[in-house]
Amino acid sequence: ALLLVIFACGCTSKQEMSSVTPPDVGTLSTETEISGQWQIETKSGKILDAKIEHLQDDRYQLVVSGNFRGVYQREDDRLSMVEPAMEVMKSLVWRIDSADTMVVIEAPLQRDIGSDYTGTTLKRKSE
Repeated sequence: ALLLVIFACGCTSKQEMSSVTPPDVGTLSTETEISGQWQIETKSGKILDAKIEHLQDDRYQLVVSGNFRGVYQREDDRLSMVEPAMEVMKSLVWRIDSADTMVVIEAPLQRDIGSDYTGTTLKRKSE
């Protein structure tokens, strides 16, 4: 894998390589506004209307019926559940791909919740 990075970036020294950031990693600004009206689409096709409210600092509340409801903490391009409406959902993490799209990258085990939420998407609703 290191050889591929060297070839892809044309780096010639160890110092140059350590400063290379793979594409799309850490490029989303923490200033990207995520508050507003959204829709959740599960892998099974279920669609839920949702709203993200900025509470304070790095805290956001996802207002939605069902398991995704709760307070999240934003860190870089991640939105992690910190105060779930259902305790079993505490491990839920969304990856913020853009100002309009997020995807669940970590979720409770299917045996604990009854569904596999990994890959569920959150898309901003058109106004």
